[in-house]
This record gives sequence, C-alpha cells and structure tokens, in this order.
Amino acid sequence: TYTEVTPAVLQDGKAWKAAAELDIGELFGSPDRYQVGGYLKKLESGFLSSGNFAEQGTEKSGVNTKLQITPEDKLLARYDREQVDTITAGAAQQSDAGVLQYAHKKEWWEVAAEYQAIKSWDPAGTVLNGQSLGALRLAVTPRENLSLYAQRQETMSGLENDQTSLGIRYRILPSLSLEASGMKGTRGDSAQVGLILQEGKSNVYVTERLTDDRAGHATSTIFGTQYQFAP
Repeated sequence: TYTEVTPAVLQDGKAWKAAAELDIGELFGSPDRYQVGGYLKKLESGFLSSGNFAEQGTEKSGVNTKLQITPEDKLLARYDREQVDTITAGAAQQSDAGVLQYAHKKEWWEVAAEYQAIKSWDPAGTVLNGQSLGALRLAVTPRENLSLYAQRQETMSGLENDQTSLGIRYRILPSLSLEASGMKGTRGDSAQVGLILQEGKSNVYVTERLTDDRAGHATSTIFGTQYQFAP
C-alpha cells in the first residue's frame, strides 16, 4: 500500500520568450550589411524545467546590431539586462551589460578592439558592481599551417583585471595541430599546451593547464572530444 502525499508548497509559473531579427540592408539591396535584433525572455518564479533552474524568477532583455562598414570592417554592439524577482541578501536585482566591438580583417591578419561595461544594483538602487574593460587583439596567419595572436585587456574602471595573452597554433599534420598559450594578469597567471586531432567532424584533444592565482597553484590535464552535428 502507499499513501498519496500532496506537496506542502505547489509551484506554478509560466515562461515565454519573444525575439526578432531584421536585416535592414536587405530592404535596400545590401543584404547582411545592416542587421538589428532584440529579445525578451521571462521565467516566473514557479516555472521549472530542465536546464533553467538558475533562471527562475528572471526577466532578460537585450538588443544587438551589426554593421558591415566595408568588406574588411565590421562593427558589432549589444546591450543586455537581467532583472530578478526574488532577492537574497547582498544579491543584485538588476544587472546590465554592454559590448561594442570593431574588427578589421585582411587576408593574413586581423585586428579587433572591444569595450565592455557591466553594472549591477540592489533593490535600494545601490551599485554593487561596476566595471568597464577595453581590449585589443591582433591575430596573424603568416603561413597556412601557422597562426599567432596577442591580446591586451585593460581595466578602465572598477575592480582591476588587466591581462596580457599570447598564443600560437601550428598544424603539424593535416589532422594534427599543436596549440599553446599564456596569460599574465593582475588576478593571476596561466599557461596551457595541447594537441588536437581532427577526423572529419570530430575532434579529440588533450590539454595540460597550469594556473597560478589567488587560490594557489594548480595543474590539470584535460581529455575531451567534440563532434559537429550541423553540416
């Protein structure tokens, strides 16, 4: 025999999402040149499904745009906002994030600049976190089987998080590549080296990673595989 038990607290809620993308350039005979989009997503506190437990009681919205200035020059921008219904002590009720990126791409080299700003507030309107970062990245491909990059991130306001990164990828064989990178920053340093074996749509990789930050020294070895389902 068994006894039916009614949950003490019955959760009930709804979820919905609306999104739109518009290719303005196509309206004027220049497809993919001017694009805008936006979305609004709402999950009530009582709504629960697989994979979105952390999003219960949130409302997310955002807008984005892409401007293909020339065949080599591209400008991207996006702005996102998240609002939370139920607030725990010291947690943010609203968080905003904005990104502006410019990229210039040539046949064998590419440069990109990015500005990012994030800010969050508690229910009383007090700023809990505010930070803005600027970054510059240069990538070169001097040979078909060799690519290198250098990147610098600079803190413009808020908690300091400056970083300098260098990386290289060398294709040893048609299906085997070696990758290595290093990062030095105000919050710690890291380095990693790995091998990637590509067979058709699948990748098998092994990476050795070393980190030295405020949490201490750590070394890890990572094995993994990836498969591309899309054509």
